[in-house]
Amino acid sequence: MNRSDFDRMIDQCKRMLDLSPESYVFHYSSEGIRVIPAIAVLASSGPSAVFDPDGLYFRKISTFYEDHFECFIGDMHISEASERTLEQLRARSLLSLVARSE
Repeated sequence: MNRSDFDRMIDQCKRMLDLSPESYVFHYSSEGIRVIPAIAVLASSGPSAVFDPDGLYFRKISTFYEDHFECFIGDMHISEASERTLEQLRARSLLSLVARSE
């Protein structure tokens, strides 16, 4: 990652963290997708820093979403990370979004 991209990522992390402490960087690599807390990215940044995802705390994407769906904060009807649970929720409620250009 060149310095310009790194600086842009740092700026994006700052803006995300202004909105929520639960902000993450999704790092795509040949080893898979790593989910890194934005706060960890900021903590590792400095004038001579380079982005080193191997040195940062991360979760694999599957673990990240497992933890997310098992979280005790949020929808109390989500009791486990399974397709069955999601199907039950979908059957119970429906949200439809439509985008139009006029």
